[in-house]
Amino acid sequence: MPSRTVALLGATGTLGSNLLTQLAAAHAAGKLRLVVLHRASSDTSSVPAGVEKRVLDPAAASEADVHAALKGVEVLVVSTPGTAAGEPFLRALASLTPALTAYIPSWFTANWTAEEEVDPAKQYIVSKAALRRKAEDLGLPVTTIRNGLFEDSFFGGFGVNAVDNKLTLYGDALSAKFSFSSLPYIGAAVAQIVTLPKLESKYTVVEAEFTGAQLAAALEKKHGKAPTVSKFTDEDVAAAVAKGPGPGLGAGWRTHWGKGHWTSPNRFDPEGVAPRTVEQGIELAIEQNLGAGAAW
Repeated sequence: MPSRTVALLGATGTLGSNLLTQLAAAHAAGKLRLVVLHRASSDTSSVPAGVEKRVLDPAAASEADVHAALKGVEVLVVSTPGTAAGEPFLRALASLTPALTAYIPSWFTANWTAEEEVDPAKQYIVSKAALRRKAEDLGLPVTTIRNGLFEDSFFGGFGVNAVDNKLTLYGDALSAKFSFSSLPYIGAAVAQIVTLPKLESKYTVVEAEFTGAQLAAALEKKHGKAPTVSKFTDEDVAAAVAKGPGPGLGAGWRTHWGKGHWTSPNRFDPEGVAPRTVEQGIELAIEQNLGAGAAW
C-alpha cells in the first residue's frame, strides 16, 4: 500500500499536466496515492483511471469545502498559475486536522534574493513571495521547489535566439551561471521529493547549468561561427517593465542572471532521469523555431 496521500491542485495547465504525468506514474507504481483537485468546470479527461478526483475551487471554497477536499491528504502540491490560491485558502489549510505534513505552493521559480522579492518591478514575484511568507506565518509546513527558467521560455524570447545565433545579455551574464529546466524534469523531481520521509523547506531542481560564455560556445559549435552578442541595458529593463507583468518578469530573470544571483541551495537531482543539456536545448529550439525575432 502507498505510504502517503498526495493531492495535486492544478493538473491541467502547462506545468500541472507535467506534474500529473509524473505523479500518476508514481501512483501506478504504488509509491504514493494521488488525488487530483480540480474546479467543477475543468476538463479532467487527462486524469488516468484509478486516480481519485475531488472538486475544489481555491478562490471560492469555504473552510469546510477545503477541509472536505483535503480529507486524508498529507502532502498538497499546487501548480495553479499566479496567486489563485490566496490568503483565505491558506487559512483554511492551516486549520486542517490532522495537519498537512508538507505544502508545496506554486513557486517553481528561482531563488530570488530578498531584494528581488520586494522589487515593485517584479510584481509577479512580489505576489508569489508574499503568499509564501503568509503560508509560513500561518504555520504551514511549506516546501518550495526552486528551478531554472522553463526551457521553452529560455529559448523562446529571453534574449537567446538559437535560430539566428544571437544573444542579448544583461550585465555579467557571460561569466555568471544560469539554468533552464524542462517541465518533465521538474515533474520527475517533484514526484520523488513528495515521497521523501521528511520534506525540507526548499529544494532547487537544476537541469542544465551554464554561463553565458558556455552557451555562446555551444551556439558557435552548432552554427560554425560565434554568436552575435549584444547588451540588454537598464533602459531595456525599464521598457520591459513598462509593458506589463509578463515582460517585467522576463526582464527580472535576465537581471537575476546578469547580476550573478543564480544559486542552487539544497539541490535535488531526480534519480534515474538524464538531465537535458544546453546542446539539446539549442537543437530543439532550432527545430521548433523558438525565439526567432522574439524578445521579452
